[in-house]
Amino acid sequence: MTYTQTTKEIVYDDGFLVKEHVHVSLKLRRCPFCGKKGKVIHTSGEDQADMISIECEGCGGACGEYLTHEEAAVAWNRRARG
Repeated sequence: MTYTQTTKEIVYDDGFLVKEHVHVSLKLRRCPFCGKKGKVIHTSGEDQADMISIECEGCGGACGEYLTHEEAAVAWNRRARG
């Protein structure tokens, strides 16, 4: 599966949030536990930043929560059978 991100948030030192339009294409490997595809999960709350995780559509294995799609994809692709 390839996930394409078209916006990127940048936070500067003074806390000012800017969204840039970029094109990032992320190739997601299949789950090392069951071989199914991963899906991108967005979570947010009133008192927390938006977080991104990738979760297996088959067994529910996940890579943790990250601030960017790119960080989540790298973590997902580095997983190995435990």
